[in-house]
Amino acid sequence: MVFSVITLLFALSNPFLIDLPSTKDESYEHLENVQKIMQTKDVKKFVDQLYPQPTLLGVKLNTKEDFYCRCMRGFRQTLIDRKKGLYPKKELIKINGGGGDCIVLSCPIHPKYESLLLSLVEALREIGFKGSVFYRIGGYPVPTGEEVRFVAVPYSFKIFTMLEAYQMGYKNILWLDSAVYPMKSLDPLFRKIENEGVLISWKKFRKNGLLPETQKVLKELTGYEPGFFSHVSMQVFGLRMDLPWVGQFIDDYYEMCRLGTPFISCYPEEHVISALVHKYRQYIPEPYSKIILASTDDNRFLMDAKQQGYHFFLRRH
Repeated sequence: MVFSVITLLFALSNPFLIDLPSTKDESYEHLENVQKIMQTKDVKKFVDQLYPQPTLLGVKLNTKEDFYCRCMRGFRQTLIDRKKGLYPKKELIKINGGGGDCIVLSCPIHPKYESLLLSLVEALREIGFKGSVFYRIGGYPVPTGEEVRFVAVPYSFKIFTMLEAYQMGYKNILWLDSAVYPMKSLDPLFRKIENEGVLISWKKFRKNGLLPETQKVLKELTGYEPGFFSHVSMQVFGLRMDLPWVGQFIDDYYEMCRLGTPFISCYPEEHVISALVHKYRQYIPEPYSKIILASTDDNRFLMDAKQQGYHFFLRRH
């Protein structure tokens, strides 16, 4: 990436950076040390500096508190809590005999999210998915070791966990949020990943969740203008990891993590991924319809998702 003076000034200090050397250490002692450092960090001053004064003609943004809470998610996650008997878990499971397709899941240590994740694994068995599931609960992914520095970058772990699965030998990889629930065969989705390189669930851009300064930086880095280019939902996201352009895409993602500031928004990883998808738009296929239906009423939307032919619905969480 080539940066202008404006972008460099904005990116001089990564507000999410954990100042530790790269390491693949996943010991309990190391995780506790990382968590202690995270608990001393705060991005309030960055949000205060970047949040614009409201004007009559300006875009009505989400509240400053909304931006602050979303940007603090990485710092506030629980990696480990030995005093409460809460330890990180990671596991690779072969479902219904296994296969070459791999689903990746991750969540912080929290009873609600762990329950959602494990029930999703059971649901994959029930719909007849034949492949592998790699999941993490707590801790953080370390495919290169540099990720210790980015553990607090909000929602950055999704791509990192996909890269871990690739290092295990899987190339067709589908990320699912733990609140996602499968409704029918996922084979068409994996064949789309295999044949076209990517599976994207698109959604309407919500302009009130992106600060003007963050938008400027994303445009400077990738040419992305939200509202003129579709917005990527990261509830369901698939990549064929062995493609050269996907490798470049992931390299650029790491550069965004090193900067940190492109993640200052109410939908941190979604705006970053949307910007990178715009950059690599020549490789992006036509949209695949009826991937996921979001919900506010689990039971009613469960039936709606089945009747309308969706692959997933998003549970309340």
